[in-house]
Amino acid sequence: MASSRSTGTRRAYASAWRRFETWCAATGYISLPAHPATVAAYLVAAADTLTVDGTRAYAAATFGKWVAAIADRHRATRHDNPGGHEMVRATLASIRRDYASAGERPRNPRAPLLTSDITTIVDHARLSVTGWASEVLKRRDTALLLMGYTGAFRRSELVALECGGVRRDRLDGAHVRIRASKTDQDGVGAFKALPFTGRHESCPVCAWVRWLQVVAASSTCTSLRRRPNAAGSR
Repeated sequence: MASSRSTGTRRAYASAWRRFETWCAATGYISLPAHPATVAAYLVAAADTLTVDGTRAYAAATFGKWVAAIADRHRATRHDNPGGHEMVRATLASIRRDYASAGERPRNPRAPLLTSDITTIVDHARLSVTGWASEVLKRRDTALLLMGYTGAFRRSELVALECGGVRRDRLDGAHVRIRASKTDQDGVGAFKALPFTGRHESCPVCAWVRWLQVVAASSTCTSLRRRPNAAGSR
């Protein structure tokens, strides 16, 4: 069961379980096996936690993930799952209603980057070039940044890109093969199209071509994020 989950999910479950264990140790509760009342008390305590500016410290969706992690650990150790108990389900439902009635949102969401922000970052990277070594880094980083932003790639998808997985297209710009992602647990794969833009400075396809020029001479090109010193030695 554990092997079928993504690395990110396993990490998230492990982190959530450590948090629950720490809370139980601090409050005198038993974490494994945990009584449903213990899990319910844990959720209520977290829901009542506020930040320094008085906002909720945790999003409502976070509690469901914590319960899933607790359930996973209990199943793995052959204990009854406290998360499936009516007491825990009712507590979760009550917390969600409370959040909804207060019209509250997750804590301090970060403002998304805009196209102008990306352009500024790319321009700064170009102006920072002082020689061939930094030119290699600039080409790699701007390709990752522009392709990742335009294609809305997950971090795991972006770092797993391979040179052979990108194909130029005269109409669409480029077709990028995603071998596997968080939403594709079976590894079927998918394709994303990256369009041309009006300026070569902000064009993801142009950035890809510039990076490909660095690594084209190598017959061992695999990951998009090749070591710059290997590319620079060509």
